[in-house]
Amino acid sequence: MAACIAVLLMGGCSSNPEPPDAAVPTETAEAAGPAAGKGATGLTALDTLVCEEPVNKLHYSRNQLQEIREAAQKAGLANVYIPEIGGGPDDYFEEAKVDGNRLTLHFIRMAITESMEELEPGGGNRMVTKVQLSPQLEGKWISEEESTVEYLYGEIDNTHFEIFSARMFDRKDFEDAAKSMILLQQK
Repeated sequence: MAACIAVLLMGGCSSNPEPPDAAVPTETAEAAGPAAGKGATGLTALDTLVCEEPVNKLHYSRNQLQEIREAAQKAGLANVYIPEIGGGPDDYFEEAKVDGNRLTLHFIRMAITESMEELEPGGGNRMVTKVQLSPQLEGKWISEEESTVEYLYGEIDNTHFEIFSARMFDRKDFEDAAKSMILLQQK
């Protein structure tokens, strides 16, 4: 029994005649010959771009956009902004919620609250780091002393926003999301 387990662990019973480190044939490898493993450009299939848009590009359905518009109207927002880039590669829009004059767009990796009123917390022990998101947009990272959650605050045309998450995240992902915010047209 122990010998069978050892043979299985060592790969002795493999039905694959190729050694485990053999090159995997690709479309370009066949053209260049099996020994080279590279195409005429010197790139393997793994080096070739599959799509040109960012991996974390967000897509919204018509129903989701309408949900956001209706929620913005309930919150009294003249303008609502939505990100074109999410807070990570698998991010997507889940729902819009209204709490008084605040609209919160929930994604699986982040949430964005928007309001005509200031959202930045006042007082308390907090650390503020300013960041230039674009030539027209300045943001502030704010972390409170007793919290592990950081908030990215900003303002676009009198609409205040905060981006946050209870999960760990990369600041750059949230900064990219903030830079990508566009005005949602009222239709």
